[in-house]
Amino acid sequence: MSGREEKDCLVYAYTNAILRRKRKENQDRMLRQLEENMLIIKTQTETLQKMKRVLFYLSQEKERETTQKVFEQEENELVVLSKLSELKAKLETALSTQRIIGVKKNITEETIQQIDLDGEKIKEAIRHRREIDGYKQKTKEHEIAERKERIRFKKERLKTYNIVDGTG
Repeated sequence: MSGREEKDCLVYAYTNAILRRKRKENQDRMLRQLEENMLIIKTQTETLQKMKRVLFYLSQEKERETTQKVFEQEENELVVLSKLSELKAKLETALSTQRIIGVKKNITEETIQQIDLDGEKIKEAIRHRREIDGYKQKTKEHEIAERKERIRFKKERLKTYNIVDGTG
């Protein structure tokens, strides 16, 4: 080899060494950036999951309060229903002992009929509310099942792409 060829060979080798080092530095820098981004994504995901849990607990608390109000309302309606039944029994007793005469007898009979109607309305309202609550419960269970299925699907997809352990 002549001096010129040796010089060209050394320049070529030196240039290749520099390029390899630069490529390695770029790869290391990109890998560090990727690791930093993965850490940021992981942190944000954890924060998001914590926020979801908090929202879920808050919604559960709100639902408990609503359920408590419904139970209290139903309890009040049942008290009213029992008072109406007591009043009806007293009116029927008064009618049967014939202490009520003439016009008052007609008014008493109408009152008893009205009490029966009001009692049926209250019973129907309670029955209707319970049916709606049953429907809401079934709907909620269905939504929970769908969410679990979506989460399972996402986890499978993440595992497919090896994103879970960051080896991608």
